[in-house]
Amino acid sequence: MMTSGEVSYYHTISNLDSILSSSIIPAVVIHAEEDDNLVSAAYIQAVLERFGEKDDVFTPKFADSGVLIVIYDTNQPPLSAGDSFTEFTRERFVGGVIFQKTKNKARWLEGPYFLQGKDIHQAWRLYPDYLGAFTTAVVPAESSSLFFQPLKCISSDGLHPAVAVPSRLHSPISAEKPLNGLRIAVKDNYHLAGTVTTHGSRSYAKCYGVQSTTSTYVERLIEMGCIVVGKTKLSSFAGTEVPPKGPIDYLAPFNPRGDLYQNPAGSSMGAAAAVAGYDWLDVSLATDTTGSTRAPAANNGVWGMRTTWGTFPMDGIIPSAKPFDTVGLLARDAAILHQLLKPYEHALISGHLPTQILYPTDWLPIKNEKQQKMIDKFTSCLETFLGTTRTEISLSNEWTKSAPEPLRGTKLADYLRKTGYWINMYDGYHNFGEFRDLYEQKFNEAPYISPVQTSKWESGRLVTPEQRAEAVEQSTTFKNWIKENIIKDGTTIMVVAVGNPGPSYRDELPPPVPSGPGGSYNANFFATILGLPQIIVPVGQLPFTSKVTKRTEYIPVVAGLVGGAGMDDTLVRVAMDALNRAGWPVKVLAGRRAFAFSDEKSGAAGEDQIESAKM
Repeated sequence: MMTSGEVSYYHTISNLDSILSSSIIPAVVIHAEEDDNLVSAAYIQAVLERFGEKDDVFTPKFADSGVLIVIYDTNQPPLSAGDSFTEFTRERFVGGVIFQKTKNKARWLEGPYFLQGKDIHQAWRLYPDYLGAFTTAVVPAESSSLFFQPLKCISSDGLHPAVAVPSRLHSPISAEKPLNGLRIAVKDNYHLAGTVTTHGSRSYAKCYGVQSTTSTYVERLIEMGCIVVGKTKLSSFAGTEVPPKGPIDYLAPFNPRGDLYQNPAGSSMGAAAAVAGYDWLDVSLATDTTGSTRAPAANNGVWGMRTTWGTFPMDGIIPSAKPFDTVGLLARDAAILHQLLKPYEHALISGHLPTQILYPTDWLPIKNEKQQKMIDKFTSCLETFLGTTRTEISLSNEWTKSAPEPLRGTKLADYLRKTGYWINMYDGYHNFGEFRDLYEQKFNEAPYISPVQTSKWESGRLVTPEQRAEAVEQSTTFKNWIKENIIKDGTTIMVVAVGNPGPSYRDELPPPVPSGPGGSYNANFFATILGLPQIIVPVGQLPFTSKVTKRTEYIPVVAGLVGGAGMDDTLVRVAMDALNRAGWPVKVLAGRRAFAFSDEKSGAAGEDQIESAKM
């Protein structure tokens, strides 16, 4: 670890033959001009300005306190352009200038490094995890990019763990690495070789220890150039516990929106908080079973994606309920969601736009009038972009008319009442039977399980195999009916509401939820039971008076879109293009507000800018 100015750095090692000093000094590598073999003060200044615009690891202070290394591949060193060059480099680089010849200039990536003796070290910038979003920061092991080692660094003030990120200048995009340099965080139910998977539980971490394999999806992303910087916190066993009831073993992260004391939602709470709060992080990998990606995306005001069930490999990811489990993605920029789908785009539908927008009156409009207004404006954006109008539909009424003959006398809500509950609870309990047995065998005691998770497991223990089998049959019947009658052939999308924006403080108990099956006939379980993709779209934010800061703060508002199986990328493109056409932002900001005040005149603000604003 080193500090340059007010910025802290971490470094990795390779070799350099021309430096003999044993001290550690910053170094900036640039390539000589291709055509005339000259190095001028103006050229160097232009290169440094380009570095500063593109990269957060490189800083002017970094250059000022180090040495300039000019890489060339010609027979003669580049010519320096007179006294102005000498004066510029003397003032700018206290360590002077080194001309380094190489046969392969491309091997020397431009950007910030550290020199120590004959070693040249990549400079990685250290950022404080002040939101408490990470369980551990990681860096690649020297032996393999698929193995990792925990980063044991803290912030310069000693208050927070630090996360290291590499220079973006060291990761040029190429055909072989189309995602090169994309910084990703991984939910701590994904395995990373060389690290412990906590699954939000100290007992689970203690039982299984360091993992020897890396999740297949993560491996594929690394092969395409992504950089894993750490693992993020989650509710224990990827459950539903949220502050103040939990998590118990690892403190829940702080939601960066509003007054910093809003509930982060679960289970992918760290994944969402990190990408919403840190502009140095590009994307978080999550999972979604019954809303574990969608709820945190809504509460933290970021783009979220529940992917089509069965499309992305789940090996190397701890299962919760296999019929529902799928990969989740979280990002501030819709375009990055599109990029993260690339590894499996061959399994997705592409090439045409939807022709139908369904508007389910079963769940719309919602009671929150301000949120509903924003959802309607977003729906209008979709209508304009797709050149069609919404089709209001009652799934309940359609079921009565066209359900399989023996079921037409059964209301849809009654038919689905226990479907999601039985599967989720049964699997959530039995999937961890091996863990419970192994822990007791290893340590001669039962593992600690939080009160919320204990209650869930007790409910799951009471669900019979026959009930689970019945629930699977119900979900299959419902899925076939939807495909045949409602969402057909990749041409249909459905608007749904997600979340309920308003103050939800992490130190206040949420409203009580009735015990037992809550029913699966709702907008959240719709995509879950059907295995369909769903995207979370930030569409605005609402003001509230914070009990913490005693001032007006803003809380994000999102809308949801569900598509047919394989329409993951279609949902991203449609949402992004519709917003672009309407002049709405397709990126949210990191920090306390998802949107800037300068965006008030676009998006959901409309004529009611005082009450609600797309900012």
